[in-house]
Amino acid sequence: MSKRRTAAGSCSISTDTDGSSNRCSLEAEQAWDEVMEFLRRLWGNNAHLPAHSLSEIHVTKDGGIVLYLVEYPFPIFFGRGEVKKKYTRLVEVLKPLYESDKGHRIIEEVEYIQMEYLENKVLVATAEAAQVPEKARKQARK
Repeated sequence: MSKRRTAAGSCSISTDTDGSSNRCSLEAEQAWDEVMEFLRRLWGNNAHLPAHSLSEIHVTKDGGIVLYLVEYPFPIFFGRGEVKKKYTRLVEVLKPLYESDKGHRIIEEVEYIQMEYLENKVLVATAEAAQVPEKARKQARK
């Protein structure tokens, strides 16, 4: 068995007796390359997304990236591709969320952030927003 070095670590490559080989999937390699690109941008230490604020990075089975912050444990579904563009958008989305309104930060209400909601759209879901449809249904029944 030999190992191939990638940007994020190593992938095991083994050759079976029939000559076939088991390799890291292309999706896995691309996902790790995207994680490394995200980390390079994160080390720029933007005030709204400093490196020390990131707690975890998960890679889904389909190669999507999911981020978690230290202080706020909601998932940020970063997805796949366009790391530079999505990183810039994420910073822009976080700016107003960190602002304080009467001693309360909006980010405290966030349930999750979806970076690939629609083309050129980011979804910030809050507990309050999740209750709006329920309230509307109740009012419609009256």
